[in-house]
Amino acid sequence: MRSLLLPLVLLAGCFSPKLGSPGYYCHLEDNPACPDGQQCVDGRCQSPGVHLIGKDGGDTNPPLDMTGNTNPPLDMTGNTNPPLDMTMPITNGMTGCKGYGVCLLGCTDTTCQTACDNNVTANGMTLWGTALGCGQTWCLNSSSPRACKLDSTGMTLVDATGQPTGTCNTCLNNALAALTGAVCPNPGSANCNPSSCTSDTNACLASTP
Repeated sequence: MRSLLLPLVLLAGCFSPKLGSPGYYCHLEDNPACPDGQQCVDGRCQSPGVHLIGKDGGDTNPPLDMTGNTNPPLDMTGNTNPPLDMTMPITNGMTGCKGYGVCLLGCTDTTCQTACDNNVTANGMTLWGTALGCGQTWCLNSSSPRACKLDSTGMTLVDATGQPTGTCNTCLNNALAALTGAVCPNPGSANCNPSSCTSDTNACLASTP
């Protein structure tokens, strides 16, 4: 019986088939995970810049910006870990009366005060007005001697007639000390956290955050 010897034919030239994308299933831990020119993305070998299309027609691995960068920096400086903006308070929802007071006391302009107004609950605002009004009423009517009076507009408390400059302000600082978290300038004075305002002050301070 004769053997049939087939010649071995060597094919010359390059063989570079076009790889489908997505192509083979892959695992990132494999080395290599995909053929040359492809990368393992979401378990499938893909050509760079090609993304799988989800069942709903959406791109399952879209770039995060229009440059095609899938890991863009968090700010325009290129800093991928920018510091927190210390100019803005960190809030977690609406504040109560206590938080509103803290916010107001940290303000130096009307813009800040407006921001505080916009971030307080209706109940927190009511409790603040009641507690603040109690301390003001005390210095207007009940302090001895009378420390404050209303000015000609009826909107602002000023020193009562015949009292030294600053008398009204000192009384208010005493009467509202507990509400504002301060220490009474005159601890032994009857104007220091008057008992008639204790319940209103405590209701405000219990309204958190």
